[in-house]
Amino acid sequence: MGNAVVRDLLLTGRSFNAVKGQQIGLVSQVTAEGESLRVARATAAQLGKFERDTAIAAKSFIKPIPRKELAEEIEIFCQLFSRSAVEEGLRKFVESKDALPYLP
Repeated sequence: MGNAVVRDLLLTGRSFNAVKGQQIGLVSQVTAEGESLRVARATAAQLGKFERDTAIAAKSFIKPIPRKELAEEIEIFCQLFSRSAVEEGLRKFVESKDALPYLP
């Protein structure tokens, strides 16, 4: 996902459906209800067709995980979720029957 999308989600608290998640690059596939396992198995079978050295070479194009930055993000995330306002917002989201429970 691009920085603009990440910032939008973090700063507004908006949520989105699966189709929008695919459009913004959060997910690569969307399946019909009950089809996820079949699609996952088909994807795994496709991955298994690659010759091992080819798969290793392809993986070298993927950005490495920035472990230090990830650890910092985890710490910030944990601090955020220890706040009572966040807990209250999550409770409202889970318990609400409203169509858009994340909006004030």
